Amino acid sequence: MIDSSLHLPRIFCLHGGGTNSFVFKSQARSLIRQLGPHFRFIFTNAPFVSDAGPNVLPLYKDCGPFRTWLPWAGAENIATDKKGVIAAIENSLHQAMEDDDRKGATGPWVGLLGFSQGAKLCASLLFEQQLRAHSTEPPHPNESKRCYKGWKFALLLHGIAPLVALSEEGEGEGMQNADQILGLFSEGFKFEEDKAKRLLSTPTIHVHGLLDPGLPLGRKLLSGYCSEKSASVLEWEGDHRVPVKSDFVQKITIAILDLVS
Repeated sequence: MIDSSLHLPRIFCLHGGGTNSFVFKSQARSLIRQLGPHFRFIFTNAPFVSDAGPNVLPLYKDCGPFRTWLPWAGAENIATDKKGVIAAIENSLHQAMEDDDRKGATGPWVGLLGFSQGAKLCASLLFEQQLRAHSTEPPHPNESKRCYKGWKFALLLHGIAPLVALSEEGEGEGMQNADQILGLFSEGFKFEEDKAKRLLSTPTIHVHGLLDPGLPLGRKLLSGYCSEKSASVLEWEGDHRVPVKSDFVQKITIAILDLVS
């Protein structure tokens, strides 16, 4: 059977900490159903094995191993430094992009979709893309990396501050180093909003659950790291999970289609 989505613009989907691509695809099924005629969705696994994250068990208890993009309290034994973490993330992303190309997909990579830790990483990829686009330094021969190019927008589901520095240039006040161990809700990170001066200008849509324990840091991601000119927010009466109710998912769908139209 011919895959009718091969020509569509592609959205890269990054799962939350303590889940995996299979779980995220199941969690995001309502969103994929509504946006499926317009985009091709590519899911990939994070590089590091971890404990299960929030709201994963018992429903997905047989769907492991669970994985994480970054060190956290459920995956403290990642034996690498920040450069190793960044390299592992990049390798996971590039491998998934190349695998989809080999399947015959030809649509441009246009968007990022992430949940929780995956949303944090999506915003961090946009930030690194922005840094590289405005850099006055000549590009390093190894820096023509696809995962930092071409992104037009990101849908951030329950994303939380801080952003992660994916290069030395990105490090500084208000940024998390890639090997820094935090809780999934960033416990222990001292955030001063006025020190996160470098704002994302790429369009972002933030989805916040009003019962989410990570909501305060989700709001800091929005107000402290994203330009009010390019960021929008949708709120729902939910906790830390991917929205599935069709009426709210339709609002997300409309917001994305309005953004790309």
